[in-house]
Amino acid sequence: MTWVTVLLVPEDDPKRKKVLEACQYCQANDPTFQYQLNEGIKIFSRNKNQAYKRGMYFHKKFGVYFEVYYKA
Repeated sequence: MTWVTVLLVPEDDPKRKKVLEACQYCQANDPTFQYQLNEGIKIFSRNKNQAYKRGMYFHKKFGVYFEVYYKA
């Protein structure tokens, strides 16, 4: 069971670099934080609550939008 938070940050958006730096920082300091670069920035979480909290962190800090979905 994995929940995925997709940060909707276009590649040409100047915020993208700061968001990626924050992801790298989180991954270095939190062993449960895993992310992947695809169409968007995907963050993997163990449960729905954690996925939404991570999305809200990036929304409040950088003003980016996000989507959360379940991946079986």
